[in-house]
Amino acid sequence: MDQGAGSGIYTQHKLYYNIQKYLLDGDVTASNNIQSLYTASSAFTNSYDDEAGGFANSGGIWMASYFMSYLLATNVPTNPAIVSYFKTQLQVAANKEVGYVNGDPYPVGWPTNVNPNAQNNWAHGSLTSQGEFAYPCLMEWAVTGQQQYINAASELMDYDQGLNPIGKRYLTGIGCDRVHNPEQRESVYAEEMEWGGPQPGVTVYGPEASPTASELTDPTHVTQIPALIGLPRERRYVDHLRTYGLSEFTDYQCEAWPAALYPVLAQGGTWSPAREPFLNPAASITITNGVAALQFGGLPNQTYVLQAASAISGPWTIVTQAGSVQPDGTGMLHFTDSAPTTATRFYRTQLLISVNGNQGPLGQVY
Repeated sequence: MDQGAGSGIYTQHKLYYNIQKYLLDGDVTASNNIQSLYTASSAFTNSYDDEAGGFANSGGIWMASYFMSYLLATNVPTNPAIVSYFKTQLQVAANKEVGYVNGDPYPVGWPTNVNPNAQNNWAHGSLTSQGEFAYPCLMEWAVTGQQQYINAASELMDYDQGLNPIGKRYLTGIGCDRVHNPEQRESVYAEEMEWGGPQPGVTVYGPEASPTASELTDPTHVTQIPALIGLPRERRYVDHLRTYGLSEFTDYQCEAWPAALYPVLAQGGTWSPAREPFLNPAASITITNGVAALQFGGLPNQTYVLQAASAISGPWTIVTQAGSVQPDGTGMLHFTDSAPTTATRFYRTQLLISVNGNQGPLGQVY
């Protein structure tokens, strides 16, 4: 910490330490310290969305993780008044963020009239740090189970995935219009070696509410037409290494929060190969007396058909009738090909969608 050790550390860090110490061994002194420090957590409601680097070096910026373990503790006695106080601060922050999400046409995380760079100590990444903004909502959902909070967290994380004014996915390696030029050494080397693109899974800063002078005027940076400064705040982005400030990233701002949120949004962090509809590591074939029994992972409440071909390039023919197979309770699709026509045979499933009452193919899984 910038303030040194011992009594010089910030209040929120003292509280966090004493909570962990008390929960670990029931230390009475730690419990007394919690009693004297807990009301300082009221700062959380107005600082949860400040620039993430400040959590370590500012005495006024708070995270829910500083007090969540006390709020959720069941293995040691906790003070009901303190628990209630922490719950109130968390709810106020979560409701504030839900209001921001519901009040903007895109789930950017900020009100439309706020310049976070000027008002919330941000330098970079203020418009693509939805993981940080979503965290109070996720924690409030963990406490209350109310749908509005997990909805807000999900919508905020959708912003980085392309639900934004320019349709940009501020992430490498995934989806359409992804980031191609992150300011990251391994990715630049991969590009130079023509290995197929940057290292996947890097979330970048994205647009700037207030671009820096170098991003606007530095001759070594790429010129944007129209100029960034004249665009709405959510559109100020250039995917170019010469404007590296927009495609930079930090672990504490861009990577850590999504790493905590996405596993929860993806079915509570429980991954099953049966629920992976694109790679299908759950796919298998068993041949018994010339009959092929196949299984694939599928999406719940969706309809599939099985297709077969003698070559991976096709042509493909339908083995089952449209609309005849849906995943079982575990997410598995089960098919039978009772009369394979060639010694070498490839299979794929096709997900069907219904448009105006007519079913048509959406995509294939091999």
